[in-house]
Amino acid sequence: RNEIWCLIAYRGAPNWFITFTPGDISHPISLYYAMTKQKIPISVPMKDECRKLLIQNPVVGARFFHFAVNLFLQHILGVNSDHLGVYGKTGSYYGTIE
Repeated sequence: RNEIWCLIAYRGAPNWFITFTPGDISHPISLYYAMTKQKIPISVPMKDECRKLLIQNPVVGARFFHFAVNLFLQHILGVNSDHLGVYGKTGSYYGTIE
């Protein structure tokens, strides 16, 4: 908690904040991570089957989360990118995981 207060003291109050929650149970990329030696099927399995695949390999959720957050930072916020973010130049950002 002190880190965010220090960032606010240094940069000022944020203009906006967002809660980001990638949905790993039904996303084809998380299924790709779960089905490591298989090709992604054209039709996505039923939700119960997807849940079972992801429960069998708990690392899948972490890999998908890391992938999705990095895409968000790079393409939406423009962090470590050669283009501006959707909302302009990102001065700073802070993330935490529960």
